[in-house]
Amino acid sequence: MKRKMKINHLWLLIVSIFMLGGCQSALDEYYDQPSGVGKSILEGLEEDGNFTMFLDAINRLDAQKSLQYSLITVMAPTDDVFKEFLNERGYSSVEDIPLDTLKYIIEFHLIDWPHASGDLKVNPQYFKRKSRTAKPEEIETDAEGNVTHYVNYNKYLQFFFPEFFDYYGGEPETDYKYLTGKDFIDLHVYDAHVTKIDWRFANGWVQVVDKVLVPPVNLAHWMDQHDEYSLHRSLINRFNTPQQDGSGVNHGYDSEGNKLYCRANNLYPKVNWMIGFWPDYEGIGNFGGSNAPALRNKEDLTLIMSSNDALNSFFDNYYELYADKYGTNYIDSIPDQIIREVLFPSAFEHLILPSRIINREAYNSELQTITVDIQAEDATHGLCSNAVVYGVNEYQLPRVFQGVSRPLLTVPEFSMFAIAAQKLGLLSSLRDADLQFTVFAPTNAQFEEQGITYEEVWDNVNNRLVKFYKDGEEIPTVEISDMVYSHILFGNVDIKPQTQFYKCYGGWYVAVNDTACWSGGNVEYPKLEDEIGSPIVDNGKVFKIDNFIIKNQNTIGGEIYNRPEFSKFKELCETADLFNPNTHALNFIIYPYRYTAFIPTNEILEQMSDSIPTDIVELENFIKYHFIRGDIFSDGKISGTIETAYKDEENSTDYKEVYFTADVINSLGDLKVQGLGNDAPITTTNDMHSNIICFDGVIHTLNGILKY
Repeated sequence: MKRKMKINHLWLLIVSIFMLGGCQSALDEYYDQPSGVGKSILEGLEEDGNFTMFLDAINRLDAQKSLQYSLITVMAPTDDVFKEFLNERGYSSVEDIPLDTLKYIIEFHLIDWPHASGDLKVNPQYFKRKSRTAKPEEIETDAEGNVTHYVNYNKYLQFFFPEFFDYYGGEPETDYKYLTGKDFIDLHVYDAHVTKIDWRFANGWVQVVDKVLVPPVNLAHWMDQHDEYSLHRSLINRFNTPQQDGSGVNHGYDSEGNKLYCRANNLYPKVNWMIGFWPDYEGIGNFGGSNAPALRNKEDLTLIMSSNDALNSFFDNYYELYADKYGTNYIDSIPDQIIREVLFPSAFEHLILPSRIINREAYNSELQTITVDIQAEDATHGLCSNAVVYGVNEYQLPRVFQGVSRPLLTVPEFSMFAIAAQKLGLLSSLRDADLQFTVFAPTNAQFEEQGITYEEVWDNVNNRLVKFYKDGEEIPTVEISDMVYSHILFGNVDIKPQTQFYKCYGGWYVAVNDTACWSGGNVEYPKLEDEIGSPIVDNGKVFKIDNFIIKNQNTIGGEIYNRPEFSKFKELCETADLFNPNTHALNFIIYPYRYTAFIPTNEILEQMSDSIPTDIVELENFIKYHFIRGDIFSDGKISGTIETAYKDEENSTDYKEVYFTADVINSLGDLKVQGLGNDAPITTTNDMHSNIICFDGVIHTLNGILKY
């Protein structure tokens, strides 16, 4: 029995050996090593024999080791392609090409690290890959002898494939043909077709291309080359300021200690939280350190440039008042901040493909459909290394030049108010066609009389900021908000002789009649001048005024505390301990609630002192009953039974608070109020001590007391 088991084990061993041998053959066949994978890229291209001219160029640059040992991806043009390139440029051989030019071109074919075609489609951040090409540093010296060193970043290779157009919502055939003049097939790098995809070698991949790749210019250089858009270019260049480059281990200094700069342009939307638009900037690299935009599609910007004729026509039609004031070179006198509004809707921090513009599926920063004709005979375009640019012989009028924001931007004497509104982001609201506004605009002269100036500065993360100053001290943004908001009223105000009251953009109220406009902080009332009839706007009115409308920073409690005419009522509030000891605000008026205070005159309180409670709790209720919810003016707008600040404890529950009410009887110029215990309505004085606009409501003086 034991002998039989030994024989069975022997047969099992023999069968296993044969089975394993057969499996190994199948595995070897299935996982067969691709042809050439054991060779380096240099060896493979030499062995193939169709890349001799490209390899000659590599040898001239002494770059053989990169193809032999480096982990790399090579975009390789064949000899036929290279011959065509030489003929087009009048060269007889690779030796005729200047060495600097050859280096600039050949290194554009080299990408560090191996990248198969599939790698390019994984994530939008890989639609571009950084080549080894970078132009030398540029040095400029101005008239005063100041030297600026401009950094030129590595060029990126743009790949086109179906997934690229899917991501950007484009049409491969239309878009690629428009941008390159070539038919789309499957995989392209700029205007070259990859004729052999993913040729694998030991140290990387080769993608064979049907064209020698010449690095395209970046957006800054494209603009320099097209004088038909020189006006647009000059306006953009107002915002190109040398800014220190913080990339790399040298922290913005070269080997000789010189500061390195980029041409920074903060006109357009931000590419990320740290930097603005950089016409010279090629890709993300290490700029900005660990917080650089690692998931951005490199610098895929879009710019729509208007021709000189188109822009001149716009300025002539919309800035005639500047021309009248400043003469022939009036465009130079338009502040940069206003020029920003002219240019802002024409640039984008993302790629917009031609088909989206042609099909009216693209929108500008104002959410307007882009309607320029990029297919017109006189239109042009550029596929730059960091942007797509469309040149057109038209200017698409931004919405901001059609609403009440238009006079602010185009009337010279309103420029400072326009810049203040822009700082607060208000221009985007004032252009809204679905809203109506009335704007009372103070002139530059009023700013100057108040000692208010402004300047544009760069902050520590390369943002251009507008700062306002009064007598040399910076004005906090909240104070600028109070100043600007007071002059912008909701609705199309119908100016009448009788004083009316309107809510302003900040939420408080402004009084308006046919001679003046003011708020609670004004001692002198700004005079109302004529409506600005030209230029015409479509969502409201703009008036010129001769002073600022001033917000009242005092609360109702503050006014009661400080005004002699309310001294008796102040004493009652102090007795009931209703004042905040620091601000003198009343402790029962809590944001966001607003109240109208009906305060009996000093004389009335003396005459009716016997009717005033002496018990502290009852006194508090007596005071609160003179405060009615909301902003009520003697303009006839609000009447009815309205809650007071006096809480009905008996009928209130944990789920619902109930307050005692009073009746408001309101007609224009005649405001009355009647308490639950009053036999008849009590009139307000309707004089300078009524309609007092406060931070948290309104005050009227009352010819009686309210009873409940």
